[in-house]
Amino acid sequence: MILAVTRTYNTGGTQGTYGQTVPSLISSVNVGWSSSFITGARNDGAFRSNLGISGTSPTGAPRVFYRVTTANGAVAAEGSRQLRIASMNQWSFTDLGVGIVDGPLTVELWLDPDDADEDPCAADFPVGFLAYVSKVDQESGDAEFLTAAPLMPYLCMLEE
Repeated sequence: MILAVTRTYNTGGTQGTYGQTVPSLISSVNVGWSSSFITGARNDGAFRSNLGISGTSPTGAPRVFYRVTTANGAVAAEGSRQLRIASMNQWSFTDLGVGIVDGPLTVELWLDPDDADEDPCAADFPVGFLAYVSKVDQESGDAEFLTAAPLMPYLCMLEE
């Protein structure tokens, strides 16, 4: 098991640094049992958001579907992204088709069932993904890191 923590930032000049810490995300891996959700994203005049998705298997490159909804449940955008093997990608909400929307947004993500392992707990490296939203303050450039939470987390390794 590999756990890593990173910090990304800009220097910010005399005001100090603006950035975010990205924690270890092992409990946030989704292997296809259910959807993952991220709440609190925004894409308006004050904030912009980016969606990051990482494939977690060195042998499988899954397709991940996404749906972004508004506070009243209206669909702001939906689609899918094909991931590369063991890689991470990030897209702006604009690139995902989300326009300027007042209020908080929720992102739902799910693995293409055709890409999921039949028994993820039996696989050495199950096909799966983890995801996050980076919500950036348009004025300061400071970011907030919002982690996707699967409804049914991948806990097989914790049972050993």
